[in-house]
Amino acid sequence: MALKLTVMNKRNSRRRSLARSPRREYTVYVEPTRGKGERPYLPQFEPINLKQIQRETGRVTVNNEQEIVRTVLLRLDMQQTELLRALGLDTPRPDYVQAFLELAKIHHGMGVLLVERARASNNHAAKWSREQDAILKSNVAVRRQRGMTATEALRDIAKDKDLYLLLPVAKHSRSEKPAAIRREQNYKKRLAFILKRDAAENEQSKIIEGLAKIEGRQLAARKRNLTVLGKSRSSKS
Repeated sequence: MALKLTVMNKRNSRRRSLARSPRREYTVYVEPTRGKGERPYLPQFEPINLKQIQRETGRVTVNNEQEIVRTVLLRLDMQQTELLRALGLDTPRPDYVQAFLELAKIHHGMGVLLVERARASNNHAAKWSREQDAILKSNVAVRRQRGMTATEALRDIAKDKDLYLLLPVAKHSRSEKPAAIRREQNYKKRLAFILKRDAAENEQSKIIEGLAKIEGRQLAARKRNLTVLGKSRSSKS
C-alpha cells in the first residue's frame, strides 16, 4: 500500500502558477513489521565504455562523430527503459519523481511506514487464522449480548462441539485438566491477544486514513488549481 503526498511551499504568492510553485513529494509505503515483501530485483549497469563504442563503430575520436553520440544515447535509453520496467513504471511517459521515490525506498528505506502486526506463533502454539479469530470474537460478542460475562461466553464456546471443531486445538498439552477447560483457557488467551492486536491496528488505521485524507485533499487542490490556471490561460488567448 502506498500513499503519495505532496507538500506545497505556503510562502509562495497566490499569483504564482502551480507549475512554478516549489514543492516536495513523498510516498508513504505501508508495510507490516513482520512478513515484509522481498526487495524487487533491479538491474545493475556497468559504465558505458567510450573506447569500446569507438571500436565498435570504427571511429577513433569523439569529436563531431554523430554515430558515437547516437550509440551512447541508445545505451542510456535502453538502461533507463529496463530500470523503469523493473520499477513497474510507465516507460513511454515515465514519472521521474515516482521513479526517484521508488529507488529511495528500495535502496535507502525512505518513506517506509512500519505498522505493527501480530507476532508469529511459535512452533508449539496452535495456528489461528484471521477467520478463526473472527469466529471466536463474534461468538463471544453474541453471548455477551445475551447477558453472559466473557468467561461464561468462552466456557460455553468450549463446550459447543459444532463451534469448537472450527477452532484450533492447543498442541502438546501435558495438562491433566478436562479438554473443555483446556479449550476455555486457550480461547481466553487468544481472545486477549485478538483484542490487543485489533486495538493497535485500529489506532494505526486511523493514522493511515489521516494520511490518505491528506492525499485526497492535495489531489483535489491540484485539480482546482489546474482548472483555474486553464481558465486563466483561455481568457488571455
